[in-house]
Amino acid sequence: MGYIVGIALIGSVKRSDMNLLVIVAACFTGGLVQGSAGFGIGLVSIAILSLFMPVREAAIANVLAALCVNLFMVFRLRSYFSLARIGPVVPAIIAGVPIGVFVLANAKPAILTCLLGGTLMVSGIQALLGDRMRLRVPWHPIYIGIPCGLFSGALSGAYGTGGPPIVAYVLSQRFERRHYAVAVQLLLAIAGTIRIIEIARNGMFHGQSAATLSAAALSAVAGSSIGILLLHRLSDQTFRRAIAWFLILVAAWYLWKAMM
Repeated sequence: MGYIVGIALIGSVKRSDMNLLVIVAACFTGGLVQGSAGFGIGLVSIAILSLFMPVREAAIANVLAALCVNLFMVFRLRSYFSLARIGPVVPAIIAGVPIGVFVLANAKPAILTCLLGGTLMVSGIQALLGDRMRLRVPWHPIYIGIPCGLFSGALSGAYGTGGPPIVAYVLSQRFERRHYAVAVQLLLAIAGTIRIIEIARNGMFHGQSAATLSAAALSAVAGSSIGILLLHRLSDQTFRRAIAWFLILVAAWYLWKAMM
């Protein structure tokens, strides 16, 4: 009997270690992409994590890592910060996050998988389109900015993947490149802060330890630091296309799995 219990405990430890390794590796990769391409910590990390664990658990595992990377990027680009034309989006994001956390906490696994697949698919297509998404007339900060903020907040609350609506809106403003980058990171950092508060308020952190979340955050920041260093050595177009096709392929897998 004692032998069987011992084997079970060893198996449990190995599974725990494997989960930690997967989480750290996924968040490092997401941070690397974020630092190199300006997007991806939430999208890439949850795309990888969801291959190894349930979507709900994966969405909790990247919560601190995504926020830390966003704050790190804001700090690095703080001299280019401005609230011009993004002010009305902030309260919309704050209002949208609790909706996403509610969906994460209550939706059936198949629905979560389908929604995640759709989000990744849209994000991949958006990354492929790149500069072709730039519009001649900037989107209105109230009439379009607020709906984008609500949708981004909801996606951030559910998966930490609020980038696509915010990237589309900020891209339409035709900001200078670094102004664009800090605006996106700031809005996602606000969403990430509210997301952590809401997840804690709903008692959803029980599946991940503070040590695991902290290790994931440190690996993500390290990845983003390396990504920033690699930024000028990589072909931006090739890199973005590779990440875009990765997201599209993973999205197709999730959508197929949701329909089975």
